[in-house]
This record gives sequence, C-alpha cells and structure tokens, in this order.
Amino acid sequence: MFQIFHTNDVHSAFEALASLQTVLVSQRREGDLLLDAGDFYDFKSILLQGTQGRAGKRILSAMNYDAVAIGNNEGYSSVPNLEAMSEDDVPLLSCNLVRRNGEELPFIRKSCIIQKKDQRFLIIGVSPYYSIAGNDSYNVFFALDDLKVLDPVDRIKSEINAHQGNYDFIILLSHLGLTFDQQIVMQIPELDIIIGGHSHSKLEKPLIINDCVIHQAGAYAQSLGRISFDIQSDQLILIDSETIEIKTSPDPSILDLLAQEQKLAIEVLSEPLLANHALDFDPIQENRLMNFLCDALVKHHPCDFAMINHGIISQALPDPITKLSLIEACPSPLNPSLLRLKGHQIKTAYQQSLDHNYCMKSGRGPGFRGSFIGALTFSHAIRIQDDRILFNDQELEDNRIYHIMSSDYLQRGSGYPSLAIPDEETIFLRGYIRDVLLEHLHDENLHASSRIKRKVKL
Repeated sequence: MFQIFHTNDVHSAFEALASLQTVLVSQRREGDLLLDAGDFYDFKSILLQGTQGRAGKRILSAMNYDAVAIGNNEGYSSVPNLEAMSEDDVPLLSCNLVRRNGEELPFIRKSCIIQKKDQRFLIIGVSPYYSIAGNDSYNVFFALDDLKVLDPVDRIKSEINAHQGNYDFIILLSHLGLTFDQQIVMQIPELDIIIGGHSHSKLEKPLIINDCVIHQAGAYAQSLGRISFDIQSDQLILIDSETIEIKTSPDPSILDLLAQEQKLAIEVLSEPLLANHALDFDPIQENRLMNFLCDALVKHHPCDFAMINHGIISQALPDPITKLSLIEACPSPLNPSLLRLKGHQIKTAYQQSLDHNYCMKSGRGPGFRGSFIGALTFSHAIRIQDDRILFNDQELEDNRIYHIMSSDYLQRGSGYPSLAIPDEETIFLRGYIRDVLLEHLHDENLHASSRIKRKVKL
C-alpha cells in the first residue's frame, strides 16, 4: 500500500501549513507522495514579496513536497518571480503555460517522473484555462505578463505520449477546478489520478470517473487530502481516502523557518521609499490615501476620471512609506483597469456606497484580499454635491459612456453589481494597484491634489 497526501489553494497560509506538517510527520511513511495542486503562493504575503517567492519554495522543500502545480496566483506573479521560484529541486509544473508568442519557458517543467516503491509516477501539471465565461478567459490576465495558457487537453496528451514506456501510472496535478477535472478525464482516459485545485472544493470522498480517482482538499491549509492505494496486476486499487481536518499544534521547525524568512523579507522591504508624506485612510469617509490613489490612476492612463472602492486598501500609509507598508496597505493583486461605464451605472453604485452598513460587508471576490467592500472615492475632476455626482461641473448623464480608471474588482461587479461590464469592454493594464501607488509615490502634485475635497457643500 502507498499513500498520496495533497494540498491545494494554500494561498500562503503558512502558519496553518505548520500545523498541517504536524499531521504529515505523524502519518506520512517512506514511499508516500506529497503533492500540491497550485495556488500554494499568494503574493499578498510579505514573506513572498520580500524574497521573490523563494521562501515559499524553501517551505515546500522543508516539508518534502514531491511536486507542485502552477496555479493562476503563481502565474500572475510575473516571469521573474516564476523563474526565481523554479530554482530549487521541488518541481514547479505546468504543461500549458508558455510565453505569449508560444515559446516554452525553459525554467518551468511540464511534468516529472517520480519513483516510489518501484512504481514510476508521471506527474503532469496544468494551469487554469477554462472558466464559466468561456475558454481562454484567463489569458486576459496572463497576457499582462507576456504569458498565455494553452488548451490543456492536447498538452496533457502530448506529455503522456512523450513519456510512453517510462511510467506506470499518471497523476494530473490540476488547477482547472473540479467541474473541468471531470470533463478532462472523459477526454483523456489514460489518467489514473487527478489531484485538483482552483475551485476550493473539499471532497470527503473522491470522485471516480472512467476509473480515474479525483480528489481535492479545500483551501488555506485547513485540511489535508489523503488517498491510499494498493497495486494488483499493474492496476491501482483504491483502499480508502479522507480529508483530514487540521486541528493540531504547529510543527516547530516550520515555525522557525517562517520566522527566519519573515525577518529576511521585512529587512528587504523596510527601506524607506518616501518620508514626510503620510497618507491617512478610512473605510467610509473621504481620506487622502484614496484621493491620492484615484488621482494617480488618472495620471497612470488617460481617462475621464477614476473611481475605486476603499476596501482594496487595508490601512493608512505611515511616515516613512516603505514597500512593506505599501503591501500591508494594498494587499490585493488587482489590476488597474479602464472601464466604459454609463452614468446611471455609476450613480447606482454611488448611492449604494452611501449605506455605511453595506460598505462594511465582506468584500469577497476574485483577487480581493481585503475584509470589507468600502465606500467609493473619485479623482479630483469629480465633485459630490448633495449626493449628486458632477464631472467638470456637469451632472453625470445617465446614458453617456464615461471612460473610468478603476480595478478589475469593480469591473466584475464585485461589491457594486451595477458596475459589472464584460472583459471585451475593458482594458486591463499591467501590474497591480499597489504598483500604481509605487510608481507615482514621489509626485508632489498628486500629494497636493489628494488634499482637494471631492465632497463639497453648496
């Protein structure tokens, strides 16, 4: 008998992972596999930001992971970070992530063959491609870093064919999501096991389709997947499986490693970027940090005006401002985005933002790392008088289209549903919102304009 232990969508919950390691130490035996199906990394983490992601790989190595798939969070981290994360001996796998021009990424492995107990496992990684909105939609964001993902079916088949005769069983580390894992196995009957991620599905028992065992273990290192097999007549025989709830004390060695990496990252990120320019913040009331951000977005890309929700900011920027304080203040990996919105859409959202109870609701949504939706703030071309929105001293026209700099959080209708528009009506810009802050941080004109009140009394 051998076992496969697995995680997915850890999202840099490294303290919880330390407790998961306690379970692994007690249950994992020599010859067992330990795999991760992607989004192990989340670059909201100071530890990762200060080490280009290398600290995450040091944790994977210390826990003796055998392989990890590239999820969207790893893929969106930038090509230099991907290359840095690929430097050690824990395989970082994706068979369908390439450069935008189709060139392969030489530092990324499509698959690996691992031998355990005289059995050879071909382990193939696959990054997200399909979405509810349609195939290929993830390339809207991969393209911002000169990357793209290809349809995984042909790429998986190609890896299988390339290694014929060199393996006994095939494991797909999939960051496609549970729905698409079930579809993939119908198209590729050679697959023996799919360890899945992306959908954060917590399966108490595996799905078995076409004799392929599909399992997924929730998210945030709150649980650990385990599947045990026997091998009879060159066939995998499922014995049992479980999703283990993690309720143990943390492993001291992992905590020590985290402390060392955190100290290193903080040292790197704590160098002052700007002094004597603290920017205050409030989740609902007008404040200089939100005003500065909106004005910086206008300068970043031509538009009529900017609008953004306070929830993407978590705290004020103290004096001096550092990369560390920027990450802590703006942890969400959200892209600056140019939206085409009609006046009535903006008015509806703003009226909703006047409800303080609504603003303090959970802001959960793709890419969002804050805790509340927050009110809406505009750039200084906008004036709010008696809750009327004036652009260049003229009230917004209901059916006029305005070109607005914002984030892909609002573009999806997260928090404010009236602002949702299709991807094809949006221009997504490279980098994250905090990169806009970083780029324009030394602009004294923006610091001056951040003092201009958007809400005025007649």
